[in-house]
Amino acid sequence: MYAVIMAGGAGTRLWPISREARPKQLHALVTNKPMIRETVDRLVPLVSLEDVFVITSAAHRAQVCELLADVPSENIVGEPFPLGTMLAVGLAAVMVAKRDPQATMLVAWSDSHISEPENYFASLLLASRACQVADGVIIGVKPTFPATGYGYILMGDEVVELHPERVYWIDRFIEKPDLETAKRFVRRWGYLWNPGISVWRVDKLLGLYKRLRPRDYEALMAVQPYLNTPEQNDAIARELGSLEKIAIDYAIYEKAERLAVVPADLGWSDIGTWASLKDALENNCGTNYVRGEHVGLFTENCLVLGHDRLIATLGVSDLVIVDAGDCILVAHRDRSQEVKDLVELLRKCGKEQYL
Repeated sequence: MYAVIMAGGAGTRLWPISREARPKQLHALVTNKPMIRETVDRLVPLVSLEDVFVITSAAHRAQVCELLADVPSENIVGEPFPLGTMLAVGLAAVMVAKRDPQATMLVAWSDSHISEPENYFASLLLASRACQVADGVIIGVKPTFPATGYGYILMGDEVVELHPERVYWIDRFIEKPDLETAKRFVRRWGYLWNPGISVWRVDKLLGLYKRLRPRDYEALMAVQPYLNTPEQNDAIARELGSLEKIAIDYAIYEKAERLAVVPADLGWSDIGTWASLKDALENNCGTNYVRGEHVGLFTENCLVLGHDRLIATLGVSDLVIVDAGDCILVAHRDRSQEVKDLVELLRKCGKEQYL
């Protein structure tokens, strides 16, 4: 199996730690390892380091190479501009296909937290078998709360060829439902979160591109001869620059007819907000999680991240307090989705030095 790690996200909801110069996947947030390092280490029993590919921003490639010094540098591709996930996954697919046209390819994300690695490992092994039957396989996660920021998968019939293993055809994808719909999904069997973790036979995946996105397929194949050559970046810019930058969910997943899903309990979170980070961490100060210098009275259910400077709190609850050295964020945890809007306000106010 080959592994492709998508590491191009900006992580604006985790400002002020996640910045344009160093986004969240390059930080140690849940453990003492940067998230991208955790992602690769989690796969090592299944994938050799020589078969790991990373798609990241050109601006962050040097940092990724430093954090993943044991991954061949030629396997770490810096996008000259944001490709969107459809083109980024397609680019990785032609890279893998150049080595082995019938390889099995895992796509994972550099900023996911998984607290049940053994279940993750088992689900990937099952998905690697299932993708020989289906055109592709998504790892689905049973929802634990009515999330409105995640996409969902509705499971269909069982894939009978794999019985008694729990693999199901995907009936349809549902994007980011409203709260009442999400509550209904949590109560009913058959709806799963879509974390975007997927497993493919690379020839089948490229076959989907050829059928569903023929222009993109031709451009990706035009890049393939230049991969791992000095002309690689120029070829990517030349062939892919004018194409639509679109999510793979819309371009491929929702139009494919024979995708399957493996339900799994991964203890998964995308650590997309400060609230989700608080949920992933084990409280270490009453009902609070504290990192850095802090003294508090009557302080409950807060996330406090600091450094050498003391943070003192009194009579507060459900707050996120993040001291990044040059600026401080104080937000209610229920509004942590809106930190991205605060980032846009900073940009409009001419405060780019804090971004």
